[in-house]
This record gives sequence, C-alpha cells and structure tokens, in this order.
Amino acid sequence: MVSYLESQLKLFKRNLANEKNHASIRISEIKNRKFNASLGPKYVVIDITNKCNLNCIACWTYSPMLNKKKPEEEWFRQQLPFETIKQLVEDLKELKTEEIRLTGGGEPFIHPQIMEIVKLIKSRGIRLDITTNFSLMNKKKLDTLVEYGVDNLTVSLWAATPKTYAKTHPNQTEEAFSRIKGNLMYFSTINRKTKVVIANVISNLNYKEIEKMIELAREVKASEVYLTMVDPIDGETDSLLLNKKQQEELKKSFARIYEKYHKGHYGDLKIDNPDNFLRRISNSTVTTGRYDSNIIYKVPCTVGWTFSRIMANGDVAPCCRGVMVATGNINRQRFRDIWNGQKQKMFRQIGVNLKEHPGFVEKVGCLKTCDNLMENKENYELVKNLD
Repeated sequence: MVSYLESQLKLFKRNLANEKNHASIRISEIKNRKFNASLGPKYVVIDITNKCNLNCIACWTYSPMLNKKKPEEEWFRQQLPFETIKQLVEDLKELKTEEIRLTGGGEPFIHPQIMEIVKLIKSRGIRLDITTNFSLMNKKKLDTLVEYGVDNLTVSLWAATPKTYAKTHPNQTEEAFSRIKGNLMYFSTINRKTKVVIANVISNLNYKEIEKMIELAREVKASEVYLTMVDPIDGETDSLLLNKKQQEELKKSFARIYEKYHKGHYGDLKIDNPDNFLRRISNSTVTTGRYDSNIIYKVPCTVGWTFSRIMANGDVAPCCRGVMVATGNINRQRFRDIWNGQKQKMFRQIGVNLKEHPGFVEKVGCLKTCDNLMENKENYELVKNLD
C-alpha cells in the first residue's frame, strides 16, 4: 500500500514535470512569435474587490491626497461575484494556469466569500498567493488559511514602527500596527507551509526605516521582504517622492543592507531581488518616479504569454499596469476566449517590439515601474538559452 507521504511526493514530481513542460511550450512560442498561445497564463492576478478599510497614503485610489484623479464612486463598489470567480478559476485550470494571486484595488479579506474563494482555488490544485493589509486578520481566519494551505501571504505594511504606520495609513492608529504585528507572530507559530512576505512601499515618509523593516521581518519570522518605490499619481501624490538628498541617504542605507545580506547577516530571510531595487534607487530619475526608464526598452515585454490580471469590474488587463489597455471583460466573455482574442494577440505583438510603440509605453506607464519586469527578464533569458 502506498503511504500518504509517498502519494504526495509522486504528485509533487508529476506537477513539477508538467510545469517544466508547460514552461518549455510557452518559451518556444515566445521565441517563434506564435501570437496564438497554446497554454493560458502561468500566473494570474485577480482583483476580487475594490472595497478597502485603509487609506494608504500613496494608494492610487484611496489616498487622502487624491483630488481630481480620484476614481468615480462606482469604482469603489466594484467586486467580482463568487460565481464569476468560480467560472474564471475553471477556465484557468483548463488553461494550465499554475498560480493565482488574490489582491485588488481594495482589501481581499473584505470580500464576503473570501474563504470560499480560497478553498475553491486550492481544491483545483492551483498555487495561491494573497496580498493583504492584514488589518482584518484574527486567529480564526489565520487558522483557516493554514487549514486550506495558502501558499503565499504578502503583507503590505509600509512601516517598521507604530508611528510610521499611522503616518502612512492616516485612518489607522499606532495600536493597529501592534495588533498586526501580534497576528504575524501568532501566524509564525501555526504556519506549516505558507511563505510570508512583508511588502514595503518606500516614500519620503518611511525611507529612514528601511533597515528596521528588515529587522521587523526577521522578528515576525517572515520568509521574505519585498521593497518597491512609491508609484505616484502625477500632480496628486508626487509630493511623496524622494528628493536627491533623500535618494542618496536611501542608497547608503540599502548599501549597508545589501552588504549584510550577502554576508548572511539576516539568516534565512530573503530580500526579493535586491539588485533590481538597487538599480531603481540608483536611477537619476528617482525624483520623478520613473524608476525603470533605464531598462524598459532593453528587455522585450513577453508577459502577454505568461501573465494576466483580472480587475474587479471584470476587465482583463494584459499586464499589472495595463488597466488602460484591457483586452476583454469576463462579464461578457469567457476568459479562455479573451486569452487568444484579437486584443490580447495585439498586446503580444506590441510587447516584442516596444521600441516601435513609445506612445503605448507612455500610456501604460512602463517607464515608471514595471511590475512584470522580472518575469520579462526571466523569459528573455530562457528564450536566449533555448536550443
């Protein structure tokens, strides 16, 4: 009789073999410019709701600094119904999608059926990540996440101290930070497999705490720290950008972190792509918020074969930033049809010839911060190495 452990090991090996085969197919189609993809996206982000309980200072939609560029009221009510999500997940399973991230213009745990959604995705054998502000968590919810086997939990914190947390989240108190920290400590005692990532958006309000952010992640026994620079709304939140002096201070602070990290000072804690963060904060255009202007044309955009983002109104964005160039809407079409529809294929064609489409690059905002850049770089290296 085959033991449970042996059966799980066989399942793991079979899934790994399938993923390698799928990766090979996707990379081959990128290399050969096959714009009608045989497989679906490897990785999908689903914005399940735009409702949120926080007003993070640099948020594109909830920041109290927004005025003329604040979304219409209807936007804040948008939320994907469970039945729509269920059909979407079935399409993604059929298309061989390997990983889903639940996030949103809002907070995923506000969705009334969030736990049913988690259970559904995991029951289909798809890896599941959730990005959350963690403020609504309690022991019961955390126990359930462990029970369902969530693979990755990214906690958007933006601070290392209660004072800075309240400053970067104006409708929250310092006590809220302590509660979040306590729940993170509790999760570390019950967690069996979930990768915990502490995410920090760096602005002129919190850049001095960057070293403390690393230490906090160690204290709560996180697996990884993710650092990114504030992505401002022109004329609204750009006052959060660093000036030249602050940029130099941040570079010095991160240089110390970088050296310690490579000497093993932080133990098992991983810093997500420190070289990319260092490149961004070293860019001369940091003060204007155009962090990726020095690289975006050097790497073809190929995420049109490997990634998709579903918005809370059903729009399908072909990349993280591509909300203005939606390729379809799952309220009107099945995702499996949108994935190889005319607009999605056009996005793939534009992506591999970005230099010829500067207007498109400006419209999407690629020169500011490309959240798919690392995926594009990985695809590019795989294509170059393909026999």
